[in-house]
Amino acid sequence: MIQIVNIVIRNNMVNLYYLVAAIAYGIFIVQFILSWFGGDTDLDVDLDGNFDMDVGDLVSFKGLIHFLMGSFGWLSIKNLTSEVQWYDFLIALVIGILFVTILYYLYKLVLRLQHQVIPEEGEDLIGKSGIIYLKMGMFRYILTVEINGGTEEIRAYPENSDLSYEIGDQVVITKFEDKFYYFK
Repeated sequence: MIQIVNIVIRNNMVNLYYLVAAIAYGIFIVQFILSWFGGDTDLDVDLDGNFDMDVGDLVSFKGLIHFLMGSFGWLSIKNLTSEVQWYDFLIALVIGILFVTILYYLYKLVLRLQHQVIPEEGEDLIGKSGIIYLKMGMFRYILTVEINGGTEEIRAYPENSDLSYEIGDQVVITKFEDKFYYFK
């Protein structure tokens, strides 16, 4: 009788390994497909420039899914090859934690690649150097200035109208007044 109970419990545990692994991998695949179409805009990681681990970064829905994928995936594979022993649960725990840790560092790496454009205009351009690109009349010039990693053209006026500037001269933006840039 005890052997029959052990066989029934063992078969139900085997089904549990496969069921939890299938659900976790299914949710992961749905999340992956949704992320391609913009349906998944919530990122469970906050990038603040340092790489310290926080419990809030590890304990999330995606973290739970990756933990279940690692641990129950291992238990399912182990069950296919041989009977699951007590130490296989410890290995499953370590593999689950490893999956969550890899997920955490992968998000950190991907978020470091993200480039956020911070608009620079007006007072932000004071002190930037530029090159005179075009002379428009006596005292109006177009400068090329590097803004946010790209080159943009802005209209500017010389601070000192007695000086003569030529195309190709390097100048520095010195002030911004009444929506006009001035340079030296």
